[in-house]
Amino acid sequence: MGVLFKIKAGVLGASVSTLAVASAILTVAAPASAEPRQPVPLRDAFNNAFYDNAGTFFQNRSIYNQINGILGQGSIIRSGFPEKQIERDVRGLHSLYEDALNQQVGSDPVIRTPDLPNPYDSSAIMMPPTNFNSPPLGSELNFETIPLR
Repeated sequence: MGVLFKIKAGVLGASVSTLAVASAILTVAAPASAEPRQPVPLRDAFNNAFYDNAGTFFQNRSIYNQINGILGQGSIIRSGFPEKQIERDVRGLHSLYEDALNQQVGSDPVIRTPDLPNPYDSSAIMMPPTNFNSPPLGSELNFETIPLR
């Protein structure tokens, strides 16, 4: 009885995993007649990446998501624990951020311009030596006594 159950469970598990992989492949491949996707504004792409796995606070207050947060059942390949959901969101957000920076920097050639002259482009070591024996004019301290009344 036990061996027969193990065989049936193995066949059932293999068929379910095969169907899951096949459905994932079919949903990823878009048909040739599909309309081209409209570009998403960058702020919307960041919001979507931020809330992709974990969802918003209000979405996480449902009974299903609270039980999922405690038990962590999630789906077949992804855990439902809140820490793992946040980790997946952060990974997606980081990859989107790097992609946005690469597109921003890589689209135009590098423009190099000379620095503007300013009074702070030298150091005190490079200044000419001064005469330390006599103080410069206007820097003497005058100690005058104020007459008593």
